[in-house]
Amino acid sequence: MADLSAALTKDQQGARLRILEAAYALFLQRGVAAVGIEDILRLSGCARASLYSHFRSKEALAAAAIDLQLERWEAMWDACGSTERGYDPEHQLIAIFEMFDSCFRETGPVGCIFVKILMETAADDPLHTASAAKMRRIGELIAEAASRAGLADADQFAWVWLMMLQGSVVSGSAGDVEAASKALVGARRLIADWPRRRLAVADTGLDVLAEAPAEARIGA
Repeated sequence: MADLSAALTKDQQGARLRILEAAYALFLQRGVAAVGIEDILRLSGCARASLYSHFRSKEALAAAAIDLQLERWEAMWDACGSTERGYDPEHQLIAIFEMFDSCFRETGPVGCIFVKILMETAADDPLHTASAAKMRRIGELIAEAASRAGLADADQFAWVWLMMLQGSVVSGSAGDVEAASKALVGARRLIADWPRRRLAVADTGLDVLAEAPAEARIGA
């Protein structure tokens, strides 16, 4: 009985994942409004009863897809920060564009459910609110990396950086497979030109740059 129960649970989890993955792919491609339940059932190969046993509505499924988008972003972001020497925040900031460029060229432009939903929903829509919150979370991650890299005004830097990322996604979706590569050039220049935070050295009373000049490290 225990084995049967475990098998059923595993099968249910598999069905839920297939439904969520199908919805995620369709929402990413077409937005939430243009996707119907029948589209999701057809792509997932699951029954209607199975879908509604896991998600009470299309909106609930969209909310789960929003969470999945953030999970995938965070996994990609963490991977970008890993180097042979350990965590490198400046490498992380650059590598996200390099990863996008690789995806654009190999499999086609990546989309963003957050952007899709923000563009098609009103500000008071729960999905709009959820997407905006996830975007703020991404901004926080970028600001944290910028701060650890010694960049001044990390929040402002994160805002600019996020606009560049979003722009590459939108341009890529419009057919420009070189969008991320072009954005990467701007990203490198932005880091090189961005002011560095100054830290007080307690035992000398002097101010020093938190990091060596960016030009000395970019491309090193």
